Amino acid sequence: MGPSSTLDDGVPPSDSSAPHQGRMLGVLAIVLTILLLASNAAWGIMYLMTQGSAPVSQATTPQTNNNSTTANNTGYRNMPEIGAKFGLDNDTAKITYAYIHNNNGTYIGLSTVPLTDKNVPRSLTTYDCTSGNGPIGRLQILQPSDTYNGQTVPQLVAAGKAKQIKNIYIMYTSPDTKCSDDPTVNAIADSGVPIAKKLFATLVAQ
Repeated sequence: MGPSSTLDDGVPPSDSSAPHQGRMLGVLAIVLTILLLASNAAWGIMYLMTQGSAPVSQATTPQTNNNSTTANNTGYRNMPEIGAKFGLDNDTAKITYAYIHNNNGTYIGLSTVPLTDKNVPRSLTTYDCTSGNGPIGRLQILQPSDTYNGQTVPQLVAAGKAKQIKNIYIMYTSPDTKCSDDPTVNAIADSGVPIAKKLFATLVAQ
């Protein structure tokens, strides 16, 4: 009788591919689990992007008839000399100003870029169209005890002619003198008065 064989013992030969198939199934399960988690994460990110916090408004500029929502200039411009700021749009962006303090009081003279660009020569009246002379008006700084045309500061505030910004009072006054002898230049200055009034209407504490 020859050498015994495992076949002679009646035991079926082992299938060497079974462990390999088990390992493949395990790897496949892990891959599927990773794909499922990645898919859930992607959906979560997309949800957050579409359901996140409300969009932040770009500007707090008060809306007016001349302030388009597509204007290039939005927001506020600071006037640190008086601790205030005014609404900025395509009109008020043209304004230039100068802070003036002298024996006659304190005020902010207002002008516009077109007037400044013209470099208007000094006229015969000793006035010119630079900001300091307020060719489109002035922001007059008032003391609580001041009066204007017979009205006290509280009366001016109540009438909307003046406003309190922190601890000072400010009133807009229209120009009472032409800044030039040139009618064309004066027409430009006159067109700037409504813009100066718009500035005052939007003036708030900085």
